[in-house]
This record gives sequence, C-alpha cells and structure tokens, in this order.
Amino acid sequence: MHNRFLFRNNMTSGSVETQVFNLPKLLSSANRKTYHNVDMKGNAQLYTVGIKVFGTDVEALMTTASNTYITRRAVKDWHDARVAMYARVGIKMKDL
Repeated sequence: MHNRFLFRNNMTSGSVETQVFNLPKLLSSANRKTYHNVDMKGNAQLYTVGIKVFGTDVEALMTTASNTYITRRAVKDWHDARVAMYARVGIKMKDL
C-alpha cells in the first residue's frame, strides 16, 4: 500500500519547528480502514516512511522509536496493562 500525505508549513527564516505525526491515525482517516499501533498481542507495528523536503535552506531530521528489545517490551507491557485495565472494569477487547 502506498499513501501520500502533504504537510505544508510556511516558516520565517531562522525559525525551528517540530511536528509529530501519528501514521496509523493518518492512514486510518485517509483510507476509512483501521490501522493499529499494536496488534492484538501487543506487538508494535512497523511503518515505512519516505520524506521529501522542499524549500531553500531547509534541513529535516526524522526520528522514530528504536526497534530494540527494550522498546518492543515497553510497548507490549503498556498493551498488557491496558488490557488488564479494561478487564477490571468488564470491557472485552473484542468489544472495542
């Protein structure tokens, strides 16, 4: 699947700005289909991103969460805690 999103921003010379994008949310809104940050077992989903920067005197830095054991384990632990929280109040994951 290939989607293109155009983000346009006009900035004055010498200014610095940070943007955060939630790719699964953008894909879900564009395709009317749900894309998840984690699967049903809590495993983080990976998305490939290509960036083109246009302008004069422009620099871009893109960072993501590292794909290491520690990051994957933290995501899975967060998912497990979320499932346990819903279970305590009687909500099943399949009902979400």
